[in-house]
Amino acid sequence: IEVYEKMQDWSAVIKAGNLFRRKFGGEAKYDERAVEALFKIAEAHAESKNQKAAEKAYEKALKEFHKRNLGVTTRAAYFAAKARFLQAGQVFAKFDAMKFWKNPKNWKQEIDAKTKMEATVAKAYKTVLEYKQAEWTLAALYHIACTKERLARSLFDAPIVPTKVPVDPDERVMYRHWLTDIAEPIEDAAVELY
Repeated sequence: IEVYEKMQDWSAVIKAGNLFRRKFGGEAKYDERAVEALFKIAEAHAESKNQKAAEKAYEKALKEFHKRNLGVTTRAAYFAAKARFLQAGQVFAKFDAMKFWKNPKNWKQEIDAKTKMEATVAKAYKTVLEYKQAEWTLAALYHIACTKERLARSLFDAPIVPTKVPVDPDERVMYRHWLTDIAEPIEDAAVELY
């Protein structure tokens, strides 16, 4: 599999991974390698721009890791942690794509939705910590902090959304203070995590 990876022959990686699983996947002594093969198949799908197949293979690798009762001290835990991290990255991408102020009438709902999505992203990245793999634990914690920081920054940088025209200067100040009151604790939490 590694040779095909170096050659960036992703279809060959997938074939070799599946062949390994068919030949040796049922043997207990190859439990860790079977999980690794599934992970490599998922990466090959991702490199081939087949995100749907990649997501399915990442999930399959995680299920296989748990089904085989492999512990956090095994080599397979590294691949399980990375798979979980990459899955959380998909949730992060959805969060990052969310925009405020699309509809001035719904700005409060948009803030609430993005805040809830930030919590969903944090929860997704926290699942990475279960595998106790230093590299992926640090990366997950960084992304949790980054998500909080991005939410806070979007609130600090928010334009004044008029609820009526023209907007009273005092209302502008009150609105800005309200956004700052929401954003500051989020930013503080991000700084603490960094």
